[in-house]
Amino acid sequence: MAISYRDSGVDVERGYKAVELMKRHVKTTFDANVLGDIGSFGGFYSIAGEKMEEPVLVAGTDGVGILRRMRDQGDRTRVMVLSAFCTDQVVAEAMGLGAAYFLPKPCEPEALLDRMQAAFGQPAAPEEAAAALKNQVTTIIHEIGVPAHIKG
Repeated sequence: MAISYRDSGVDVERGYKAVELMKRHVKTTFDANVLGDIGSFGGFYSIAGEKMEEPVLVAGTDGVGILRRMRDQGDRTRVMVLSAFCTDQVVAEAMGLGAAYFLPKPCEPEALLDRMQAAFGQPAAPEEAAAALKNQVTTIIHEIGVPAHIKG
C-alpha cells in the first residue's frame, strides 16, 4: 500500500496556499536571469554570462527527479546535480541519467564554480587535457602515499 502525502502529515492544499501568499514578495527578487515562474517544481536561473554553452542553474527539491523528467521528455541538456541528499544510489542514478557531474552540498562556492567550468566550459586542447590528467594522476598517487620516485 502506497503512503500518500496526507498520510505522512503533509497538507498539499496548505502548501499551495503558502505559495500563493509568497508569490508577490518573491517576484520582487526576480531579475532578467530568472527563467519560468513561481510554483514550478524547480527554479531555473540563466548564468549565460559565464564561459559556458547555454548554462542554466536549476534549484529544486529533487534534482534527480527533475533530471529524470527531462530525459523522459527527450531533453538532453547537459546537467550538473548539486544535492544535500547524497547516497551511492542517488549518485549512480544521476550519472546514469547523464549528469555531467554530481556535487554534494554543502560545498564551497569556488568548488562549485570549478566543477561547473570543468563540466560545461570550453574543452581544453588535447595537450592541455593530457597535462591536466597527468597532474591529477600524480596528485592522487602522492595522496595515497606512493613515493615520488616510484613510476609505473
